[in-house]
Amino acid sequence: MALPRKKLKQGDRTRTYLWYKPAAPKGLIVALHGYLGLASTFADAVSLHQQSNFAVAYPDNSFAAWSTEPDSDDEAFIDMVVADMAVSGPVFATGLSAGGCLAYRLGVDRTSFAAIAPVAGRLYDLTRNPQPQRTKLWHIHGADDDFSPYEGNWRVPSAAPGFEKFVDAQDWTELTLVPGGTHEWSMPNFDTSAEILRWFGSLV
Repeated sequence: MALPRKKLKQGDRTRTYLWYKPAAPKGLIVALHGYLGLASTFADAVSLHQQSNFAVAYPDNSFAAWSTEPDSDDEAFIDMVVADMAVSGPVFATGLSAGGCLAYRLGVDRTSFAAIAPVAGRLYDLTRNPQPQRTKLWHIHGADDDFSPYEGNWRVPSAAPGFEKFVDAQDWTELTLVPGGTHEWSMPNFDTSAEILRWFGSLV
């Protein structure tokens, strides 16, 4: 199913997102594609909009990397998307790789997100702490992710310090290292979309 695309003006930029809104959504999920990705490709791959009664927004960063800096233009763009969707109920964020990093960032810098579920993401800037008892976290990572492993490598820092910030601040955090999982949304014996939707649904 081809999703409609909405245009938003941010300063001198025109930014877009794909959207889905059922008749009575029980909340909103912001789903963020990875580095050099597209919203359309990510939507087809994860199909969150086809498996639930949530409204889903797929912001597009058009073959670019999401910012990992606090209070970036990308965070402001996500604020615009959430406001434009105008969905009553809780707001959630998930994303893959760089999209997961932005989901982490939103969980720290914004109080509007009830929960985040980054996949293969990490919190790069550690200068801020999450607001206490505001945003729940489920970090999902492939145990065999050689490109961007949870423990870090020469390319990326460890994801553990960012995760621990949420452990210290929130009443619910979870880390799942999926056996056989690599740097992909789809992992062996683990239905990422279904599991995230199940968890978000339990929080409504």
